[in-house]
Amino acid sequence: MKSTFLDNYFYQNPSFKVIREPQVSKGLSTLDAPNKTRELNFTVVHSMNGSTFELDKNNGIARIIWRGQVDIQTAKKLVSMGADSVEFNGYKKLLLDRSNLIEFETEARLWIRELLKTRAKKIVRKVNKLAIVKATTAKGSIFSNFIATAIKIVMPNLEMQEFNKEEEAFDWLV
Repeated sequence: MKSTFLDNYFYQNPSFKVIREPQVSKGLSTLDAPNKTRELNFTVVHSMNGSTFELDKNNGIARIIWRGQVDIQTAKKLVSMGADSVEFNGYKKLLLDRSNLIEFETEARLWIRELLKTRAKKIVRKVNKLAIVKATTAKGSIFSNFIATAIKIVMPNLEMQEFNKEEEAFDWLV
């Protein structure tokens, strides 16, 4: 994967926290399982109002974890960082974790819809896979389904799949 200034800045800055997240499937950690050799090492690049943008440089995965009610500032910052990671840093796999999402505020939904019509169309050619973890609340499902439907309409050729658990999404992405 090509390394850029932005990528190097994220990984060489000591203020970014590295998280090692084992996957648990049928009671066995995939980090320790004999048939799995990969390791998931996410670096928290930015955290805002409980939601985070993270990168796993080794596996080429950019992840946005949505939590609670997402306002316009949070949506703009995290989605823009995700788009930059694809467009400028060569990340090919995206993970949107909506499991703790309550809702996107109206302004955030409108902004995301406009982004899908403009910039997202340009970067979708660079993305191999998009995994989406479904929201667990009824209200969160309504708002997250809106975004998933918009993505499917605007980018029908994108390889995208929805999952109930983040571990399933990782297995599909890697």
